[in-house]
Amino acid sequence: MSSWRQTPALFFGVLLLLTAGAALYPHWIYVCGFLPLALLLILKREWKILIASILLSLTFFTYLYFYTSLPISLEKKVKGTGDFEIETVRVTHSPFNQSYLYQGILHTFVTEDGREWKNLPCHLYLPIEKARYKADVDYKIHGTLAQKAPHAFVLKPVKDSTWEPIKRPFRFAEWRYNAKEKVRLFLKEQIPQPRVFTFFVALVVGDLDERLMSMEFAKLGLQHILGISGFHFVLLAGFFGGILRLLFPFKITAIILLVLLTAYFFFVGPAPATLRGWIAISVYLLARLFHLPTSALNAFGVGLCIEILYSPFVVTSIGFQLSFLCTWAILLLYPLVRRSVMPLFPKQSLQAVSQLSLLQQHTYLLSSLFREAVALNLSVHLASLPLILFLFHKFPLQSLLYNLFFPFCFSASLLFLLTGILFSFLIPPLGKLIHICNNAFTGFLLEIAAQPAMALDLPLRVKSFPFALLIVLLSLLFFGASYLRYREKAH
Repeated sequence: MSSWRQTPALFFGVLLLLTAGAALYPHWIYVCGFLPLALLLILKREWKILIASILLSLTFFTYLYFYTSLPISLEKKVKGTGDFEIETVRVTHSPFNQSYLYQGILHTFVTEDGREWKNLPCHLYLPIEKARYKADVDYKIHGTLAQKAPHAFVLKPVKDSTWEPIKRPFRFAEWRYNAKEKVRLFLKEQIPQPRVFTFFVALVVGDLDERLMSMEFAKLGLQHILGISGFHFVLLAGFFGGILRLLFPFKITAIILLVLLTAYFFFVGPAPATLRGWIAISVYLLARLFHLPTSALNAFGVGLCIEILYSPFVVTSIGFQLSFLCTWAILLLYPLVRRSVMPLFPKQSLQAVSQLSLLQQHTYLLSSLFREAVALNLSVHLASLPLILFLFHKFPLQSLLYNLFFPFCFSASLLFLLTGILFSFLIPPLGKLIHICNNAFTGFLLEIAAQPAMALDLPLRVKSFPFALLIVLLSLLFFGASYLRYREKAH
């Protein structure tokens, strides 16, 4: 980064990210991240900002130290009583049964021997045959706490015990559950094919319970398509923005879009990728409304700051890590990779293109689109490869091929779905025809995903991937790309 003043939100977002990581996953290797930030301010003689950054980092680190008193490793299950705040509730399927899955935070958990832990990310499963507890209040629950990951816990209530309701400010979880059930029923009427219906539920509602589809997409490195991300918010903003601009001036359109996208955010829930997408779009629209200068990297930094301050444990989420890493790659690495692949697909002036034949013009257009897809694909995989190898110890090489066209095709499916729903209200026969065509198109894509070419199934595997190596590689990528972008803009 050339100067913290150009992208202050990104600077402080990275600072908070490193601090949260150092607090929750202590390791000396974080020096590789902190040192370049400090050198940047020292070389620019930004002494006040350097001191403020050190104080901010130390304060946040201290806060995180007292935010939860639980050690990283819980060696055995413990019994106790906890105050549980429900953030989301949904029905989940396992190979053997169905359950209600409650996700939220254990604000306090007091063990039978008097120990107390605070603010634990927690899941709770309730058999489907039992009466569902409403998610509009918090509960005091007696049960057994088990640790499934360094910062992920499962609370198993005592059999036949009653959850004691605790009145708190309004919670969205119950409203969200009921709203999603209504949307599921509506989609089921429009989409009779089970697999296509399941896929669109994942894209619209944000829930996926079919393990087979999840495994099929993961095998191709396409699991990001099944989760709601910032790209979904961009598609929704483009779709509804295009329609609203036909009816209203820009300011009214921007205000309506803010309301619609905020409502959709509360509908799908505060998952890391969802929150990031909503913040980025909101920052962009507010900046346009009030004529304020902004940039994509700064909006990205705002999202990073808000997410970490809102829930520090989010840095331990795989969804957060992959979502922000891939978005950063698109914003920072993509322009550099695009320039490097330009000689393979040379760019021509508009005047030169206009002199080509119709066939040559279409060929040039396709080659240009392919160039952008290749650059985007390489950027995202270059950034995410170290993290994927660290988390899963393997990387599907066929992901490089399938990610060239599958995201675009499934984005078209989502837009066709929205178009079909719109015309279902305006011109029902046309809406039904669009749904029929889209169902056939989406079913064809899902069939390809379910039966990939076996010859391309060549995963890259590693026995282990050191955490220190991960931090070093990501630091080199981030600060190296930032420096190259600065050099590029300076010239």
